[in-house]
Amino acid sequence: MSREIDLVRGLWAAYQARDWAGAQSLFAPAARCTWWTSGERYVGAEAIVRVNATYPEGWQIHVIAVEPLVDGRVLSLVRVDHPPAMHYAHSWFGFTGDDRPRIASIDEFWAEVVAPEAWRDGFPGREREAEPCHALSPR
Repeated sequence: MSREIDLVRGLWAAYQARDWAGAQSLFAPAARCTWWTSGERYVGAEAIVRVNATYPEGWQIHVIAVEPLVDGRVLSLVRVDHPPAMHYAHSWFGFTGDDRPRIASIDEFWAEVVAPEAWRDGFPGREREAEPCHALSPR
């Protein structure tokens, strides 16, 4: 599983470095990436990398966690700062099953950090971080 974890970490590092050719080399040619919150799917390594390369500049990726799952996939959590916005992405990565694994699929869920709605003010049992969470911390 360490090769797969390295692939995921390598992909986030390549994206952060804007190393688009390096990022594309980590995918299987027919890889699929689904962005569930916007209902989009990108098919093919070139399409997946191109949509990320075309995203408006000014963003920074911060990897929070990369963890193996019992079914062979890898789950990552990243924070993407793109002032004035901040986003979190949970990504489930699937891999080719050969001797030289590549990323075969990504299922991503993106969320934008927003202020809580006023109706929850004073709600019993509610706790609030002073600022959005920047790392996972056990409670």
